[in-house]
Amino acid sequence: MTSPVQAGNVAGVVLAAGGSTRMPGPNKLLRPWGEGILVEGAITAAREAGLHPCVVVAGASAGLLVPRLDRLELNTIEHAEWSRGRASSLVAGLEHLSGFDSVQAAVVLLGDEPGVSGEAIRAVIDEWRAGGADLVRVRYRDRPGHPVLLGPSARELALDLEGEESVWDRLIMAGLTGTEVPVDRPAPIDVDVPSALKEARSRQESESLRPGDFGVAE
Repeated sequence: MTSPVQAGNVAGVVLAAGGSTRMPGPNKLLRPWGEGILVEGAITAAREAGLHPCVVVAGASAGLLVPRLDRLELNTIEHAEWSRGRASSLVAGLEHLSGFDSVQAAVVLLGDEPGVSGEAIRAVIDEWRAGGADLVRVRYRDRPGHPVLLGPSARELALDLEGEESVWDRLIMAGLTGTEVPVDRPAPIDVDVPSALKEARSRQESESLRPGDFGVAE
């Protein structure tokens, strides 16, 4: 497995700009998760995998979210045009990374998938280093999903993305090479509605009682 030190030239981009329109009350990213807030699930996984820098793109609730994350010493940016869609938030994060000359690849994570693991992130990094594909994503037991790693060519082309289009589909259509790495665990729960948040918390509690059950498939 890639150690945090060896992650070196791979950065992280956590998309945390959405309006949380399907979740009543405060923005879902601010809901309690462990000892922090929900978005910290993805941030913690990014740090465990050694992604540096880790850029968090805040938007709809930036005024509340950014102060909560100050203690983590992240590269947090406020994306005023977040309503243009997820792709615009990704572009904002990638543009921020252009100031880091040592960064070659970026791992994209979703702030509303707190169950993502450091193991899954390290799996896409290892696959990229070994195979040199422009794009690498995880293939969970039930579906493909994030994290998605963008190599140099993918980072450049992704700067033209718009709206809610799929990064993977658009870049594959553009002719880039993509590969999937199997990870033997269910896909992280996308926390969009209250029932999903309840399910995600239940799974997190269950997994914490069974360390070592999940990992990269052979």
